[in-house]
Amino acid sequence: MHKDLKLPPEALRLSVDLSGFDLPEAPKAPTPILGQPRAQAALEFGVAMPNPGYNIFVMGEPGTGRLSLITSQLSEAAQKSPAPPAFAYADNFSNPREPVAVCLPAGYGHEFGKDIDKLIDDLLATFPAVFESPAYQQKKSALERQFSQHYNAAIDLVDERARAMNIALFRESESVTFAPLRDGKTLDEDQFALLSQAEREQFHKQVEALEEYLGDVLIELPQWRRELVEKLRQLDCDTIKQAIDPLFAALQEKYQHIEDAVSFLSDMQVHLSTTVSDYFVPGRGLDNRDNSVKRLVLTEQYAPNILVDYQANDGAPVIYEPHPIYQNLFGRIEYINEQGTLVTSYRRISPGALHRANGGYLIIDAEKLLTYPFVWEGLKRALKSGRIEIESPYAELGINTTTLKPQVIPLNVKVVLVGPRDIYYLLEELDPEFNEMFRILADFDTQIPRDVEAMHQFANLMLRQAIDSGAGLLTRNAVEALIEHSCRLAENQQYFSARINDCLEIIGEAGLFSRKNGAAQIDRSHIDQALAAREYRNGRVPEVI
Repeated sequence: MHKDLKLPPEALRLSVDLSGFDLPEAPKAPTPILGQPRAQAALEFGVAMPNPGYNIFVMGEPGTGRLSLITSQLSEAAQKSPAPPAFAYADNFSNPREPVAVCLPAGYGHEFGKDIDKLIDDLLATFPAVFESPAYQQKKSALERQFSQHYNAAIDLVDERARAMNIALFRESESVTFAPLRDGKTLDEDQFALLSQAEREQFHKQVEALEEYLGDVLIELPQWRRELVEKLRQLDCDTIKQAIDPLFAALQEKYQHIEDAVSFLSDMQVHLSTTVSDYFVPGRGLDNRDNSVKRLVLTEQYAPNILVDYQANDGAPVIYEPHPIYQNLFGRIEYINEQGTLVTSYRRISPGALHRANGGYLIIDAEKLLTYPFVWEGLKRALKSGRIEIESPYAELGINTTTLKPQVIPLNVKVVLVGPRDIYYLLEELDPEFNEMFRILADFDTQIPRDVEAMHQFANLMLRQAIDSGAGLLTRNAVEALIEHSCRLAENQQYFSARINDCLEIIGEAGLFSRKNGAAQIDRSHIDQALAAREYRNGRVPEVI
């Protein structure tokens, strides 16, 4: 064997010396990730690229800081981006089965909802009080008096002819009856029975003639009634319009530059006339119910369902969905049980992660995404079409469980999938559409070169983690032990392991031993104790072998 290839015993074990490094006791917040320049460059490019299809797949093993780097990069980019618009669902008055989407500027969603709530309060204060005003009552009485005059004039004609026949006419509510007269007095049944057969028959014939004449003079009675009802309805509509126009004027002015809001308010104003007429006019619908019931009716019909609303200075959203089942991603339509029947409305539409991340960034675990049925195909369909559609995932199987078909919402989101290498290559091989939609690959290395800069970053990260986690302060020797442990995991003295989380966990375990020993700081001995304890806990199988 050549002497040049012979390794000295001390070369078999790495010994790190940080005596030349300046290690502060209270280091500044470290960079969120150690090394990984290739992954960082890919993420920066993917985040900056606005074209469709440039979604990102972050490939790497757990514990390499994938989520930390993604969150850091996306949060920084999100702060520089404008907040997305707010979206709400409102009732489609012409087709309640298809709720309409209302788009509002950022920060206006909840404000718009509060304005509608206040409008409902104003409506409850206005109705039915407006129908009890003297002006309304006078107009209503005039219309009813006009009808009564028509009716009385017709009855008077019949009464005049009846008296000429010596017959009295009686009116009881809506009915008209006749009785014979003798000497100006009406005959009762006993007196009528005393009349001769000829007189009784003549009376009956006269009554038949009078009833026929009554039918002739009242032939237009249904038309008079229809006219009265129509005039009263028009009076109600005019009264309602006069009462609600001032309530809507301020809202129309406030939201005049927001097209969807103006359109909804206009439709609501038209539909509200019918609702007030049906429910709040005295003697109808909810007139005798308390205000809580009336409020519920108005809220269920008119209050917008705010799906998502960010403040204008919030920037773009960064959403991580830990449980990406279909309903959590695309939203759901909820139901309530009313007397054994499941019912729903636009008020029970719940947003999904795509709604919350719309206009920003959505982070999903790729392995979980592929675990749940219908989700991967649904996500591809949403990204390709550029819209979010809330529907039952079972509709494609012919199982229709959705009674609503909400209007689609435009989708503008950057999706970041996080997964191991085998998932990435599996999708690349089996799904030809995958590379069209996820054109950016952020590949995390398993090892990080152990240069001076990386050692400074590593030491700073360990010191900061020890403080933030409450484990305690690390001595210089403890940091050296952690570097040696990381290189041992990488199986290379010149590289750190990219699984930084392993070292962060050791700090927490070493902190326990330092507290047990009553030490003020975590030293190398405590790191060694933590490593030895971990090896013992997990060492049953190696001992047997």
